[in-house]
Amino acid sequence: MLELAREGAINAVVVDIKDYSGYLSYEAADPEVTKYRTFENRIPRVNMLLKTLHDAGIYVIGRVTVFQDPVFAKVRPDLAIHDLTKINSTSSESFGSADSLWQDEKKLNWMDPAAKGVWEYNAAIARDAAARGFDEVNFDYVRFPSGGNLDAAIFPFWDQNTARYGMLRNFFKYLRNRLPNVKLSADLFGFAAIRKDDLGIGQRIEDAFPYFDYLAPMVYPSHYDPGFNGFANPAAHPYKVITYSLKEMDARRAALLSATSTESSGSIAKIRPWLQDFDLNGVPYDAAMIGREIQATKDSLPNDYAGFMLWSPTNVYTKDALLTNK
Repeated sequence: MLELAREGAINAVVVDIKDYSGYLSYEAADPEVTKYRTFENRIPRVNMLLKTLHDAGIYVIGRVTVFQDPVFAKVRPDLAIHDLTKINSTSSESFGSADSLWQDEKKLNWMDPAAKGVWEYNAAIARDAAARGFDEVNFDYVRFPSGGNLDAAIFPFWDQNTARYGMLRNFFKYLRNRLPNVKLSADLFGFAAIRKDDLGIGQRIEDAFPYFDYLAPMVYPSHYDPGFNGFANPAAHPYKVITYSLKEMDARRAALLSATSTESSGSIAKIRPWLQDFDLNGVPYDAAMIGREIQATKDSLPNDYAGFMLWSPTNVYTKDALLTNK
């Protein structure tokens, strides 16, 4: 990592503060977090890590998964989604036990996106991270669940009449109000950049633009459905898939900027996408393919290019792609 920074291949890293497991990677100092004891000592000297990265000129982004959170679900089952097939009634008393927690297709538990206690907990994690020196806090899984037996999902707080996107818009606004001086970003499905609905998970880019500094659509070409824009295998066409997606998203951003009235305080998030550095659907992503992704990002956002983030599930990255496309 430090070598890549010295060679000018990277200028930022993303560090998991809270990942899919729900565990924090270090013990937070904020009392709203410490009272739950939801950490594992994965980064025993987080302040030293931040200093080392900053001394190397690296911008440090702390990633926080929000509503997918198995650990907090077990600590606060009253704020979590429950399984209708595991409880006898939908009364508030039934939500106090972890025995009836709902699970997605990966056997992970989720929090109710309408529960203010969940909002407060994650805002406190972000506040603690900013106080430590993280340059930005990135929120992931800012959505309703999309997999598993959704028909059995029971929400203690969401009334199922209020639109999902309305609940998330309120959450985004809450984060900005609670963290007014912190740089914030949010990860969105790639399809949120091109669809007008909320994908059934509450994600509409217009609801997020006013409250973040950056929006990060996951425009991984391999994740687009076969047939997208006529491509039998979108993974084989990274430049065209990403260009189409980001131009659509940028047009919607421009519409907000030109609107006479928005909910924002005068700023609309810039677009900084996640790109893929992994092979899927039979298409190897070598330096040339990743280069096409990067070039598509630059070409699609010529006036407001804000960089990109690269994802590899193995945490091994294609160095030549980064050095060639600095």
